Amino acid sequence: MCSNAPTMAEKGSAYLRSIGRRWYALVLACCGAIAALLPSSPLLMPFTYRDSGVFLYIGWRILHGEVPYRDIWDHKPPVILYLNALGVALGNGSRWGIWLLELVMLTLAAYIGLRLLTHAFGGAVALLSTVLWLLTLVFVIEGGNLTTEYTLVLQFAALALVYHMGRAELPWWRWLLIGLLGGMAFFTKQTAIGIWVAIVIYVCLVRFRSGEHRRLAGNLAALGTGGVIVAAGWVAVFALQGALVPFWEAAFYYNFAYTTTTDISTRLLGLLVGHAPLARAGLLQLALIGYGMALLLVRYRRDLVSAQLPLFGIMLINLPLEFGLIHLSGRAYPHYFMTLLPALALCAALPLQVLLQALSAWRIPWRMQSVMVAIVAIALGGAAVTEYGKQVAANRRAGNPAAVAYLQAQTTPGEAVVLWGAEASINYLAQRPAVGRYIYQLPLYTNGYTSEARITAFLDDLLRYCPHLIIDTRNANTPMLIFPIDTAAIRARTALVHRFYRPVALIDDWVVYRAACRPGVSPYS
Repeated sequence: MCSNAPTMAEKGSAYLRSIGRRWYALVLACCGAIAALLPSSPLLMPFTYRDSGVFLYIGWRILHGEVPYRDIWDHKPPVILYLNALGVALGNGSRWGIWLLELVMLTLAAYIGLRLLTHAFGGAVALLSTVLWLLTLVFVIEGGNLTTEYTLVLQFAALALVYHMGRAELPWWRWLLIGLLGGMAFFTKQTAIGIWVAIVIYVCLVRFRSGEHRRLAGNLAALGTGGVIVAAGWVAVFALQGALVPFWEAAFYYNFAYTTTTDISTRLLGLLVGHAPLARAGLLQLALIGYGMALLLVRYRRDLVSAQLPLFGIMLINLPLEFGLIHLSGRAYPHYFMTLLPALALCAALPLQVLLQALSAWRIPWRMQSVMVAIVAIALGGAAVTEYGKQVAANRRAGNPAAVAYLQAQTTPGEAVVLWGAEASINYLAQRPAVGRYIYQLPLYTNGYTSEARITAFLDDLLRYCPHLIIDTRNANTPMLIFPIDTAAIRARTALVHRFYRPVALIDDWVVYRAACRPGVSPYS
């Protein structure tokens, strides 16, 4: 009796081929991640930019027993702070540890994205789209180790989990996992939850249209439970350490105030020019074409994309939503646009797929197809090669090596140094601790957040612990000892600081002040 069922040998062979494809995809993803992160590696970027330096400093101090928000002020949610603590521990104080963590997480993001794109559009399209978004990442990553970089793997994973929704009902644990990923994204950067909002909107539209209200309630309940679990975990962590109120004030209340301080001209400028880095490798242009094509397919030829319909529906909602979330703060820093990369990669894949299908329909030999695809890839990414070199050169100039060298020469490990402005990265690179909660002083100058109590608390820390040096970085947003609030209590304390610190050196245009009081001995006494 003959059977068409595959033999054990055939099953084993298919399984091995599947493993081979997965390993091949993982190797490609790792190579792409290395290429994207190489310009920001400690090998090519000896120092670091401001935000990354703050996270590294806080990670370093967490390892010394300090608690974020309670002992060290920052307005970012906690995931990136504890990731940096892990990175500093892995690197034994060097930046290599956090860079390796970045590499692992970006490799996972590229791998999950590559597999998702392969299922939806085919291997050649997936490879081209992945190369494009990784190349574009170089122009928006701003030295790396930033919040929106770490959410990429969460975004791609959520899309991969929801992809099969159009073919079969997803089990409850998938919705729970999607919620857990969303919770982690929210506590990495609050505005990085665009994909999860798009998923909820899409599911609501689908379930309401089909009258599946009970199923919708179950989906949302599982998803919401995942988010609540993450939120409850972080609340418990900070409540147990007496840092819950400082956590709320810094990571949430301050950000509300921060978003209201941007004037209309800055908002318009960000809207007009902020997207330029996304176009350097052609990703944005292709994605906008793909977005229009997806709209037409979903509206008029839904039968052609029935298997990919959840993916198309979610990205049609997500792309404009993501632009809106990015511009909530009114600022358009390049790294904010990293959250767009998954949606742009999916949108860009559609015109690439149409191109390859046309080549196949015309019965062009596969070798010539490969040549034409290579030409398209070079045309899209060729201009970006020069920009890649410029990015490497820019990263080499990051930071202030003269200030780091001065601190290492003029102070000893453990001696406190205050960088007046927003340069806590210098503290980390020189391995010199700051004083008090406000390791940088921008919050003390933010209208709607600062107060006499916050300012006097900071000045009291200066006077109580008497840091060895204060360096005025001449930041126009934080003029030294000139605060937006003027009271008798503040004036009395600033007068004491003036009395006990004298200028002793210049580092470029930064002014170095040395303490006349003994470190650790309050001038009050």
